Parts: sequence; structure tokens; C-alpha cells
Amino acid sequence: MDYQILVEADFLVNLYEDHLDKKSVLLALKKIFKTESGKKICREMFGVKEEEQDE
Repeated sequence: MDYQILVEADFLVNLYEDHLDKKSVLLALKKIFKTESGKKICREMFGVKEEEQDE
């Protein structure tokens, strides 16, 4: 679990610093993020609605 949190935190920083598009953010949300907290922070940082995440 600790490793997953570190991976998600790293992805948040990289997504932000690389100014990736919404499609990339959605893909990361779907493939990388496993914790509810990580998903919530990512959605809030990048303006993604929960229903967009499930598409």
C-alpha cells in the first residue's frame, strides 16, 4: 500500500509538471490510481468528474 501511494503521488506531480491533456489524465486514473484518496486528489487537481473517469 505504501508503494502504491508513492506511485500515485509521483504520477500527480508528473501529470502536473508535464501539462498532459485530459485524455492522459483519464488514462492514468484508470490504469494507475487505486486508492480512493489518490483518485479524488487527481480529479480535483485536473478538473475531472467522477463520471468521466468511468468512461
